[in-house]
Amino acid sequence: MDWQALQPQADHKRVLIVEGLNPRSVGSISEEILLVEVAGQLALRRTQLLESPELGDRSSVTVVFRDTFLPHSHFDITNAYNISVAYKGTAVAGKKQVAGGKVIAIRADLRAPVFDAHSIEMVLRLLPLTDDYVAELPVFHAARGERMMVTLQAIGREIVTDSMGSLDAWKIRTEWDGVTQYYWRGVEDQQLVRQSSRLKAGVYLEFARG
Repeated sequence: MDWQALQPQADHKRVLIVEGLNPRSVGSISEEILLVEVAGQLALRRTQLLESPELGDRSSVTVVFRDTFLPHSHFDITNAYNISVAYKGTAVAGKKQVAGGKVIAIRADLRAPVFDAHSIEMVLRLLPLTDDYVAELPVFHAARGERMMVTLQAIGREIVTDSMGSLDAWKIRTEWDGVTQYYWRGVEDQQLVRQSSRLKAGVYLEFARG
């Protein structure tokens, strides 16, 4: 994998609740990926900001080393909890502070290198997708405090049409320990243009351009 291929960038999407044919705007989400230096090494810092009166605000910052995408740290601030974890080799340590002030220690010996769960959307941009491409990626999910395997599969190409025009995109299905999410990635520019996950029967949460 050519990790150097991912360049600093920024993105902004609408947050939608989709029920049937009726999408409803409930906020926005922005992403910024910057080149930084940590521990004397080049790294990428990914910041996501969700603003939604209905879903709640969220701020997530994930730092990965530039040449491997192995994680350095992750911070997550939501209305329900604050999380901070740091990685050192295959060990991870940090804490989760939930509403009300209770602090839960996060410690794990992962025994093998993993990705941070919040960096997977950066990895998706770099995968050499083809028809029926399948991959499994080991990740540490800080909110759950556990290691898990994420399965990804390219399930075909679709034309994504939105307010910014039409784009030929790969549709990717991801499985997160029983939770399914779909992503659409541009064939030519490799940008993530849409994301969808099921909230309940017939109701979906989507991040979309425009």
